[in-house]
Amino acid sequence: MSRFYLLPTTDIHLVLDEAIHDGQQFVLKFNYRGQISGFEPSKVSKCVEKPSIIDVDIDYDPNDTDKKMEIIVTAKEKGLSFIRIRYDLESQDDDGNPMFEECFVRVWVHKEIEKIWISNNHITIYRGNDFHGYVASVFAKFKDSEDENDVCFEIGDITYHPYLNYEEINPNNNKNLTFDNHIIKASNASSDNETRLRISIKNTTLSDNVDVTFKQSFSQDRPILHRLYMGGNSPSDNINLLLLGDGFLSYPNFREAILNIVEVITSNNILSPWNLISDRLTIWAACEPTINDKEGITINFPVNKDGKYIPNYRGNGTTPTSGLNLPDLVDKIGLPDCNSPSNYNDAVNHWPDCNFTQSIYNDWLYFNTIKGYVENKDSILGTRMGLRLGDNIESHTTSGEVLPFNWWYRQSYDQREILFDRRRYPLFTSGNREEYHCPANAIRSRYNPSQETLTSKSPFDIYLGSLKYGQDKIGETLDMQIKITV
Repeated sequence: MSRFYLLPTTDIHLVLDEAIHDGQQFVLKFNYRGQISGFEPSKVSKCVEKPSIIDVDIDYDPNDTDKKMEIIVTAKEKGLSFIRIRYDLESQDDDGNPMFEECFVRVWVHKEIEKIWISNNHITIYRGNDFHGYVASVFAKFKDSEDENDVCFEIGDITYHPYLNYEEINPNNNKNLTFDNHIIKASNASSDNETRLRISIKNTTLSDNVDVTFKQSFSQDRPILHRLYMGGNSPSDNINLLLLGDGFLSYPNFREAILNIVEVITSNNILSPWNLISDRLTIWAACEPTINDKEGITINFPVNKDGKYIPNYRGNGTTPTSGLNLPDLVDKIGLPDCNSPSNYNDAVNHWPDCNFTQSIYNDWLYFNTIKGYVENKDSILGTRMGLRLGDNIESHTTSGEVLPFNWWYRQSYDQREILFDRRRYPLFTSGNREEYHCPANAIRSRYNPSQETLTSKSPFDIYLGSLKYGQDKIGETLDMQIKITV
């Protein structure tokens, strides 16, 4: 399968205010390693929805031994635009249509930044070089109107943006934190004392601070592995099932919840076939209690006026008798912003080529206007629920009809699916496929379950290796025969 990735995000917010250093340009990394055999730069193409708003250039040096390609986006005027990046597969589908791999990028160009804030209310970092570090989520409120009295504004995710500056604030002047390409680590921390992190907009007074707490080394032994169930008389031949907890304030709370799960697994046919092989199961549990309620799994979606997560393709569940349904309307015109028509009649006049009913318009406006973002938490296991809009970094195969630019808003994963978080498990090796940057060797690829496991250790492998039961460690005595459930 051929695919490519655009890193680090496909949700870009540029700023015309020249006082903000590095605010007018963003460089995307075109990552195709291990995915496209016989890569040819000439097969990469771009298409810009509104070229009056942004310039887009593809930079590639054929003499570069690393064969790196970059997509350079430069602001021209205020507004919203989209970019389509394609790679020609030089093949055809069953109907004779040419096939491509393509990825969309949304680019806002704003007038100025009014406010920023760190989405984490507290940050917990493991000490030492074996911790992979993570990226703190940062949001901004933009003022885009020329009228100083206008309250019109947009809220955007500016994580990974080049105009962010990172600084440690420590009363003892100790340098515990290191920053590399937005990845925060505590390589130099020698104690469990707290410090503070300031993230600011370069060359401005806009900033936000957050408390940082250090934990033990990521690879330090953790005697938190407990055996909850063992079936049969030959435990050495059993299947080992490991249940991991994240976000629990105490082990008793975790144990109370997990014992109910064990009962369901071993005795209830709801989760069959586990109950049928209960005599061949050994069930383990491990949970590292959190130090506060700011640790756990994050729900990664902006929230709309009704408190739901967007894009919302259901609305009130209205099925129109004619015209576009809600998903098709979002695909054609995108999500509401401060410049969107505020009533149905104005919307009909604004989009004369789109046929939609007032009930569909109301669902579009009410269920898909951003109110804010959920607080980000520190996941010990590096997981999150759902997909951020800017995490649509993986190309998809297309042919035939050209997809609309607003396809960018489509979610590629179910909103309730728990997956590894790129911001909690940053890229630990540049040569691997994007999906390999997160899972442990014990977890098979979701795309190809039969493939060989990786040879390099991921951060999750290191954490598994620290779990201890008596004198045995996961990965040694159990020989990585564990099925991971989060």
